[in-house]
Amino acid sequence: MRNWLSAIAMAAIMPFSPAQAAVIVNVQEVGADVVVNFSGTIDPTGLGTGAYSGGTNRFVRPEFGMVVSVYFEGWNYSYVTPNAPHGPGEATGAATYTTTQSGDSFSVSQYGVIVPYLYQTNTALSGSMTFVGATLFLLGYTQGVYVLTLPEDTITTNVIASAVPLPAAAPLLLGALALTGFAARRRKG
Repeated sequence: MRNWLSAIAMAAIMPFSPAQAAVIVNVQEVGADVVVNFSGTIDPTGLGTGAYSGGTNRFVRPEFGMVVSVYFEGWNYSYVTPNAPHGPGEATGAATYTTTQSGDSFSVSQYGVIVPYLYQTNTALSGSMTFVGATLFLLGYTQGVYVLTLPEDTITTNVIASAVPLPAAAPLLLGALALTGFAARRRKG
């Protein structure tokens, strides 16, 4: 047993190499808004040749698996396998734009990914967009986990509905407890 504990202690203090990181995109209802956060790194090896892309865009198109948070300059890499839809999209079939954006330029779309201009492989990316007064339903998202596999990396999009607030759930919990207690009492009596 002593050898086993020594092995665990050594494993805990030995340096380890982190697993290859990928980009994680979280699309989540937060209060009365939808917040899109992304973070991670990307290895564009094996993707189509990068091309300069200019302009400012901040929008989502769930029907094409698009999250676009580009501020002025980006480097566009293409891939062959299309990104899966993340829901039916807005009823009008239009992109939903936001004016709130922070962080790095990043975009994942049907056939390409945009990273900051002159991006160095596996450099940390992060950013956020907020869609004020929106819901996942209004934006056309379907809750779930969507993984886009690239030659050397992945981009995972988590679409997360807001949890039921405790005050709204409390009467349901109390009612269920009361029914359980009533049923238990009837069996005893």
